[in-house]
Amino acid sequence: MKKLNDMQTAVNKDNQATNPWLVLLQWLRLLVLSLTRIKLFIAGSVVQRPAPKHQNHVLLKSTKTEQVKIKKLTSMKPTNRYIKWSVMLLFVVFTKFATAQVSPGPYPFAGDDNVCLNQTKSYGVVDVATSTYTWNITPGVAGTDWILTPTGHNTITVQWLKVGTYTLTVTETNSNGCPSNPVSINITVNPLLTSTQSITVCANQLPYTWLGHVFNGAATITDTVAGNNSCDTIRTLIVNVNPVPAPVVIGPSPVCESINNNVETYTVPPVAGVTYFWTVSSNGTIVSSQGTNSITVQWNTAGPGTVQVTETYTLTGCTGTNVLPVTVTPKPTTTPITHN
Repeated sequence: MKKLNDMQTAVNKDNQATNPWLVLLQWLRLLVLSLTRIKLFIAGSVVQRPAPKHQNHVLLKSTKTEQVKIKKLTSMKPTNRYIKWSVMLLFVVFTKFATAQVSPGPYPFAGDDNVCLNQTKSYGVVDVATSTYTWNITPGVAGTDWILTPTGHNTITVQWLKVGTYTLTVTETNSNGCPSNPVSINITVNPLLTSTQSITVCANQLPYTWLGHVFNGAATITDTVAGNNSCDTIRTLIVNVNPVPAPVVIGPSPVCESINNNVETYTVPPVAGVTYFWTVSSNGTIVSSQGTNSITVQWNTAGPGTVQVTETYTLTGCTGTNVLPVTVTPKPTTTPITHN
């Protein structure tokens, strides 16, 4: 135990141990302490301390006690073997764990890489102060397909400007001028997904909402969302806005309740490329010309009434409506004629 404590003290003093190694030392220390306690417990349960006797028997008691101690030490050999193999097994497991967790370079990942178009990534190797490093990318042209920028003695960044597969290579040259074997990885540059959608709405359908964007008129909006390979998807919506008709009903109001089937005429200004649909309130009847820009109405009952027209552009389907309130006054009720 003292040797283990000295080892841990030395490691901490030099400040060179990584976190996994510290964890390993702590677990080993706990394991040894636990197994030592188990060993003492087993020994205590096998060998009982002799009960005190008369002073005349001291020499005999001492001799027997010594013999028992020798047997106890012999019986503990399997326990020592168990402790030794347990420590070795734990050491192997934690050594493998610590090795797997330690990054071999300045960045956490190694091997081939997947990036997105226009993304900037960092690359590097373990730094050797007396060496120099030469980086190369194939295929492509610097400034057109990619931009390579040194960021340190042993690190670079690359902005990937075109979709494709590239090979990034680094060659180390030591202080004697001897180059290393080139080390390479492949980088796949994935495209940004794009989609463009065009819709047409009528002016009376505004405001129009898309992905949280509010359109109050014709416009183009681009929205960016996360896509495959962590690459963004750029979605564009083009909103076209068609005008709507603006009819104005022209006709008499107030009017008299119809007598002898007399009618009133209601019209709207004619517009090319539209259709007309008329409705009147229940106290009136359309007599003629439905579907044109002018109708005749017979008012059958006194009271408030309405004349409504809906115009629709045949090409776009956009509609516009106008309502004219009409007051229908009652006809007088004449008393019977009397004579003398």
